[in-house]
Amino acid sequence: MGNSGSAPMPTPDAAGAPAAIGNLGGSAGAPLSSSGAGAAGSVGAVSEGGSAGDARAEPTLNALSASLGVLIPGFDPQEHDYRLDLALLDSSVRFSASAEPGSSITVNGEPLDASSSALVELDAAGNKVEFVVTRNGTSSAYAVDVRRSLDLTRSAFVKQFDVSSFAMFGGSVAIAEDTLVVGRDESVDIFKRWANTWTPAAHLTGAMDTPAHANFGGAVALSGDTLVVSAQFAGKNDGSGGAAYVFTRADQAWTPSAYLKIGSSDNPNPTGFGASVAVYGDLIAIGAPYDSSNATGINGDESNTLAESAGAVYVFRRNGDAWIQEAYLKASNTKTDARFGASVALSAHGLAVGSPGESASGAVYLFADGVGIWSQQTYFKASNADSGDGFGASVAFDGFTLVVGAPQEAGSLSGVSAKQADNAVSASGAAYVFQSPAGAWQEVGYLKSAKPARDDRFGSSVALAGRTVAVGDWPLSTLDGSVYLFAPSASEWSMRGRVTASMARSSGFQHGGVDQFGRAIALSSTTLVVGAPYEVEPQGALVGTVYSFE
Repeated sequence: MGNSGSAPMPTPDAAGAPAAIGNLGGSAGAPLSSSGAGAAGSVGAVSEGGSAGDARAEPTLNALSASLGVLIPGFDPQEHDYRLDLALLDSSVRFSASAEPGSSITVNGEPLDASSSALVELDAAGNKVEFVVTRNGTSSAYAVDVRRSLDLTRSAFVKQFDVSSFAMFGGSVAIAEDTLVVGRDESVDIFKRWANTWTPAAHLTGAMDTPAHANFGGAVALSGDTLVVSAQFAGKNDGSGGAAYVFTRADQAWTPSAYLKIGSSDNPNPTGFGASVAVYGDLIAIGAPYDSSNATGINGDESNTLAESAGAVYVFRRNGDAWIQEAYLKASNTKTDARFGASVALSAHGLAVGSPGESASGAVYLFADGVGIWSQQTYFKASNADSGDGFGASVAFDGFTLVVGAPQEAGSLSGVSAKQADNAVSASGAAYVFQSPAGAWQEVGYLKSAKPARDDRFGSSVALAGRTVAVGDWPLSTLDGSVYLFAPSASEWSMRGRVTASMARSSGFQHGGVDQFGRAIALSSTTLVVGAPYEVEPQGALVGTVYSFE
């Protein structure tokens, strides 16, 4: 339960007192980092020569505002101390300030950018932001105490368009700004947020020739106006190959734009193509964790079946209106039963691929896109790797932070801790946070639930938005599925909150009788979405629900 420090990542066997309140750490206009504690207070006018300045000459701000929330009290040039209350998911805030001509303004020691504003990144703990205005050698200071709420407010239950039994509504979810995508049994519902209400916008199904049990909607991914929907058993006439559908939005209408299939049409074995999907801009990644080729690296032989369930990932790039297969990715140390591609996550900075069966304990691989030329960059293992942990069963990646779920990990301690030695609670689960502050990736957080229990499977789902991490669990034997929220403070990660379903009920006959709240999660800068595909209506019908938290 701790950090791996700055030790290099393993290589595959085949290859107190905040006197200052932070600084930009770079040029003007770069994101600010506020300190995690202490009181900035207010400072009277002081001349640079050390003597008290003439009070009549004290420089003041003419305006001070924040992009989120409202300053308390309202701005008054003679008031030097303020509070700003923000939501838990608000990971940064932009401040704007102005003063009399000839004055200079700094925020946490750095000048405002060209737009007379500064972006401040928020720690999980308290954040003190200091503004200093200087004119003619005399300065005065203003302080804003930024407080992030420890709670999320459930804003909505989201239900399927046509309520029907066994729909498994919420088995997969994706969110981008004000668009929500929800997978259900053989279809997808799309919602648009209007005035904090999720309103039905579209209902999508596969093509007419899609097999009846193709698992259309089993995985979904959304980026801007591009939506990818998997149909894991729809790729071939016998339903084994897998496929994915691409839909594009124009004028609020969603239309099919591509049908993606596995590259090796003559492969007689199921590959699981579509078990995981990711999209970012003009790139799509689709996992095939049961691909059985023994190839390694990039664009190897995908036709043989010499390494059962080794796994693979297919990458497609948009070219005009078409999506072209660009790469067939394999691990550099391909192994039987590694299930490489069980999870995928794309960002502007590369592709993360989970392989929960690699060497029995699991691994994650990071690939870089060199303008169409892909290469494996890094290989991640847990600092306390153990057989059966499932490290890599879920991944989230934004280019700077990687979050990895290991739902079968068996540690017994709770929260964020440095002790990792025991395996006392089978399948309690864990999540790991990796970052590369100086260009070298290192493990910076080992996350556990508040009260680890047998078969909790914490880490079954993970999501990342800004500086907030969400981790889901859906226990096999109880109704207490939940999602935990974590964020970094000045020196370590900390648990910030937990959400649960308010109406969890037993389905009575499948998956241990649980609603599976937390099986699928998605996170944006303002909203957490949680699927509970086995939740039961009061009448007793198993239909599923999605919860939206602000």
